[in-house]
Amino acid sequence: MRIHLLGASTPTGAAFRKLSCETAFGAELLAYSRSDPAMERLNLCDPSSVNSMVCRTGDVWVSFAPIWLLAPFVQQVRRLRPGLIDGLAGIVACSSSSALTKRFACNRFDR
Repeated sequence: MRIHLLGASTPTGAAFRKLSCETAFGAELLAYSRSDPAMERLNLCDPSSVNSMVCRTGDVWVSFAPIWLLAPFVQQVRRLRPGLIDGLAGIVACSSSSALTKRFACNRFDR
């Protein structure tokens, strides 16, 4: 099984990457980000950015990207790359409604 981590450069995605390295849970981790050049580029606002992605039967998508972008992205991927995600074991979408409240955070990064 391989885990495709969407939103890997978010603070939560970075923590997930670190935890996956420490625990070695037996899955290959593929990290995607729209902004970090050290990772595979994937922009949920540009479904054509999925062109280099290869999914195998049993793979899982874990997303820490904005949840309101994920559903339209999946619909577009199904249209642009038929069959790409048919064999996925699942999609785990993690989100927080705190985006609206984080604007008041003391930590500049969180804002």
